[in-house]
Parts: sequence; structure tokens; C-alpha cells
Amino acid sequence: MTPEIEAKRIIEGLHEHLGLEDFTRQQAVFMTGEAAVEWMGEKKYPSVNQHEWIGFYLKHLVQDICKTKYPGEFEEVIQGTFYQVKGKYLWDTRFYDEDKDPYVPLNDVKILNKRLDKYGGFGLLLAEARVEKDDGTFAKWRTAFKGGPSKYELKRRIEGIKPKPLKSAFAVNYVFAYYFTKEQFLQGLEEGWVTNDTFQANWRNSDDDLRNSKYLLLLGGVPKECRLFIRNFNHDQDDFKFEYGNVDIGKF
Repeated sequence: MTPEIEAKRIIEGLHEHLGLEDFTRQQAVFMTGEAAVEWMGEKKYPSVNQHEWIGFYLKHLVQDICKTKYPGEFEEVIQGTFYQVKGKYLWDTRFYDEDKDPYVPLNDVKILNKRLDKYGGFGLLLAEARVEKDDGTFAKWRTAFKGGPSKYELKRRIEGIKPKPLKSAFAVNYVFAYYFTKEQFLQGLEEGWVTNDTFQANWRNSDDDLRNSKYLLLLGGVPKECRLFIRNFNHDQDDFKFEYGNVDIGKF
């Protein structure tokens, strides 16, 4: 089993849930916030009330796929709010807004260092998606769903701080698969396509605790030997083939 084969098995499960099977249809497969939050609630996942619900939904969906589609082949690796799965290799799932900057946040620096030491590397499944911004409807629904605003949200209101806007739906365009050995990751730190500065170091979680700093990955700097493949989810097949060499799975 290679990292590429294992990644393809996980991503195939994701595609069954979020990918467009019939490319003659014009509408992409959009997942709404209401549907995703209700699903996480039904599955008893602890991230059901997280503000950044898309990223947590994708992580929990991968957990569920590995558990139900490949029973006994994967284990869950969890610490705090960091949810990963491990078959032969360790995998992290991340969400990337197509309109964001070229840096993607990775795990807490301390946690990822420990996992690199323990497992010798990790894979990254990066879902690039288009998102819809909430007009306030989803925010009202979400507050009612969780039984009212949290203490932290009430505290922010008293302080006069406006809540961060929510995303109300998303559609995955592609999923990029990467694999980094510990040596390659350390090389990235030396070359600058991985940074461990103070990103998010002064931010606070929903319980008002300070966050630890995270690694940042510069997507354009990742060397080819760490790039496994890209899977088409909702993109035009002809355009995808022109850019990546195949209608479904290509190199990037």
C-alpha cells in the first residue's frame, strides 16, 4: 500500500458524497450548513457547534467513510479538536476556500511535531471549495439548533465585537492529495514553504482559551515529490483534462 493508493481510497469515498457523477448537469453538488450540522449532530460528533463547520464536517466525514466503507482498516487519531485517520499512513483533511490566500493552516505546531516523530510523516487531503456566504438565515438557524448563544458569544456581544460571518454552503471543486515524510517537512521549514511563525498564536477558541500557533503550508512551494494527485469533484471535465491531463484524476 502506497500513500497514493490509500489516499485514492479515502477520496473515492468523499467523492461518493460530494462529487458530481453526471457532468452533463450544470449545478455543482452543494452541501448546506443545515444539512452538515444536522449530520454531525446525528453522528454525535463533538464539532457540531463549531463556527468553521465546513472544515470539521469534512474531517468527520472522512472519519465516517473510513469507519463504514473500510471497517477495521483505519484508526482515528484524535487530540483536542484535531481529527485525523490512520491506515498504513496518517491523514489530515483540510478545507481551502478558492478565494483565500495561498497559505493553508496545518495542525498545532506541538501536536504535529509529535505526530511526525511517531509516524514518520503524514498525508494531507486538501479540499478546495467554493462557498456561499450567509445572509443571516443560517446564523439564526444555527443559534436555535444549539439552544442559544454560547457564553463566549454573549461575552463578545457585551464587548461590542461583531460575530465573524458564517459560510452557509459549500461545493468541493477538487481534492488535492499530498504526502510529506518527516524529512521532507523539515526541508520545507528550511526552504520556506512551511512556516511555524505565530499564526493564530493570539487567537481564541470558542471557549475563550488562547490557541497555540500552527504551521502554515505555502501551496505553490510544495515540491512535486510531495504531490500525489488531484481529483475532480465538480469542475468541468474538459477544462480539468486540459489542465491536469485526465477528466477525473490528474497530476499537479
